Amino acid sequence: MKKVLALIIFLFCFSFLYASDFFQLTFGANISFEKIDIKDTDTTKDIVKNLISVGLDMRMLFKYVQVGYVGNMSVIDKKTLLFNGLSYLGASVQVFNRVDLGFALGPNMNYLIKDNGANKYVDGDGDTDSSIDNYFSALFQGNYSYRLTAEALISKVMKVGLAVTIPTHFNLQTFRITKLWPESSDFKNIGISLSVQMRLI
Repeated sequence: MKKVLALIIFLFCFSFLYASDFFQLTFGANISFEKIDIKDTDTTKDIVKNLISVGLDMRMLFKYVQVGYVGNMSVIDKKTLLFNGLSYLGASVQVFNRVDLGFALGPNMNYLIKDNGANKYVDGDGDTDSSIDNYFSALFQGNYSYRLTAEALISKVMKVGLAVTIPTHFNLQTFRITKLWPESSDFKNIGISLSVQMRLI
């Protein structure tokens, strides 16, 4: 009986949240185009190249506040993969019930995956020779990026659009507020993503 009652309460809450649009949970895929500049201490060579990466984007929307995480994987060469993760917090508004516009900011994390097992985190300056040894340290030392999104509503549960990522030199380790404004060199490393989002709740 308790399980049936709990199920009824859950379905009621789920129906209320879905109908009210107060809370949304979306999940989607994206393909990104970006430029990287990483100093790999193993090879003593800089990895500077334009990449195409694919990944997933999970978002939670509380009315106008959005929290999300986007993770992308790309191929550097035959022996190296690059994982990029961006956690973000921001705002989202709907215009004319047709377009969702989003503005967010969060720490960026890069992780090199090698076939010899010498995997390494990359710090905010693109250097693999750092003290980062776990995911949370990578978030703490990772530079923040702005994420701007514009997505058209195709249906009640689907939307497609573009996302632009603008890097900065701000991170929690140095906490220099002036670095929140992107430098001129940062605009050369803007990332552009095509995304498809499906509403789960």
